[in-house]
Amino acid sequence: MSVRHWRDCQEWNTYGIDLGTTSNEAAKMFDASLTQYITWSNMDSIGGIESTLNAMTNADTDFIMGKVLVNALETMGTGKCFETDEAFQNDIKEMVEFAENNDHVTPIQKMHVRAVESFAKDKMIEACQIWEDIITECPTDILAIKLAHDSYFYLGQSTNIRDSVAGVIPLWKPSMPMYSYLLGMYAFGLEETNKFAEAETMAKKALEISKEDGWATHALLHCYEMQGFQKKGVEFASTTVVNWSKSDMASCHNYWHWALYHIELNEHLAALDIYDNIVADMTKKDPCLLNIVDAGSLLQRLVMEGIDVEDRWDHLYRITNSHNEDHVLVFNDLHCLFVALGAKDDAAVAEIKTSVKELLHEEMKGTQKSVYRKVGCALQEAAVAFNGDDYGKAADLMYPIRQEVALIGGSNAQRDLWNQILIHSLMRSDSEMDFAKGKRLLMERKMDKSNSGLTDRLIAKYISSH
Repeated sequence: MSVRHWRDCQEWNTYGIDLGTTSNEAAKMFDASLTQYITWSNMDSIGGIESTLNAMTNADTDFIMGKVLVNALETMGTGKCFETDEAFQNDIKEMVEFAENNDHVTPIQKMHVRAVESFAKDKMIEACQIWEDIITECPTDILAIKLAHDSYFYLGQSTNIRDSVAGVIPLWKPSMPMYSYLLGMYAFGLEETNKFAEAETMAKKALEISKEDGWATHALLHCYEMQGFQKKGVEFASTTVVNWSKSDMASCHNYWHWALYHIELNEHLAALDIYDNIVADMTKKDPCLLNIVDAGSLLQRLVMEGIDVEDRWDHLYRITNSHNEDHVLVFNDLHCLFVALGAKDDAAVAEIKTSVKELLHEEMKGTQKSVYRKVGCALQEAAVAFNGDDYGKAADLMYPIRQEVALIGGSNAQRDLWNQILIHSLMRSDSEMDFAKGKRLLMERKMDKSNSGLTDRLIAKYISSH
């Protein structure tokens, strides 16, 4: 395995990073693994991220930042629940005990350990605060920057997605490794705070440096979606797919964005084609939560457009059912619920609802438990009511919390699913007041994004049914 272009211990030190190993091989494989995480790419030339992580661990079994990276990636994957996964508990416990019992572990390294442990234990706000402290002390710590960036995304904290990166870019040199990907992260934060022109400029700057940057591509796809530039988005996605598809960890999500353009343009067959030939296939091959969420969200949107998705729910449910009781992120749980509802598995729906009640019964504290109590439970009940054609109930549950849905995390584009469900509920409710509220939300939606075929179709339905 060639490692000639990866940073050794001395090179990491020149960037102010003490990894806590004397093994150059471990340091290089740390760099290789971290690079693949940041670029969303399994690099075939070095065997992919699993291969480099194993090589890193084998090179130095006592490598503290190696332990941090391995556990951080498991944690950020959100597919393992600390409370129920004993092996995951043991991995975190071993990392923490190693840091506590070895004097050579530095304060910064111990902070990294505490942050990963905190996030795994559903103390996500605390974890972000620790990563922010690390970034303040060491603004070149790209691992802390990336972990904070991803965590703020999970928390739906758009301003922090932007500012956590904005505060370090002036302290970086363009020649530093991963600089362009830092710009891509910043571009996404700008987009999520509705600074579309600045976001587009920053994303394009990142892509000028690295045209295969899947996350900068993702930021630009968001810009086109949120501004109603659907045809421009289709053209961009289709003409650059040979580049961004190399970011295989993010490519399914970027295809999801591509499909959203087609839904807006009333090109449902094209969206279904992307689902069938790409999203469903990728989700089957790599059933990670990001892919699962994309697949479930896309099907739900198509259903609301009046499209018969046939047995696609059933096929997807065979993949998602093992995550029904994960409860790592409310955002993920709700998408798994959509799939169970779509597959008409009433027993699974009941089990999901019961497991959430048990999770909250003991009044356990935690970031996601708080999200459940504030909005998650209401959204869960609303999804069930909507699926059961009880639109008045769905509307009653969602309307009071419509401005707080960001708490579940994800992007503005992803959470728009709930805006659409609420509007459909209001329009189909038997209540005249609900119908009036639906009109108001449609006007808000039209003012926010004037060029939206989806919104125009909803308005047309409202007029025809009034």
